[in-house]
Amino acid sequence: DHHLADILVDDESIGVYKEYILMNITSDMSVHAIFEFSVGISAVDQVREVIVYPVPAREYIHIESESNISAIEITDMSGRSVYYEQVNANFHSINVSGFREGVYILRISTGEGIVSRVIQLTDTR
Repeated sequence: DHHLADILVDDESIGVYKEYILMNITSDMSVHAIFEFSVGISAVDQVREVIVYPVPAREYIHIESESNISAIEITDMSGRSVYYEQVNANFHSINVSGFREGVYILRISTGEGIVSRVIQLTDTR
């Protein structure tokens, strides 16, 4: 699970609010969103090793697991699901060449639990 924790404008915090409306932002200013993530440590500890490569990726993400992979989901940083597939294998590749450049959350479901990884995709267009 994740939520927006803060917004920085020119490296200065504008505080923690339920909703943000940014006005008068110019092209010479930097704006950064900070997210907080919570992970169920006990579930992660029980899952055997999962390897995700390459990161960052341009065309394909490859996932290897000691446990059988049952499902894979990719969500954008707003929590919107952009990819979901049921799988029955220890290795799976995903063509990400059509995705927008950015940071995503990859969730890999196995019989032992769910593993989450942050992945970065670079633009190939």
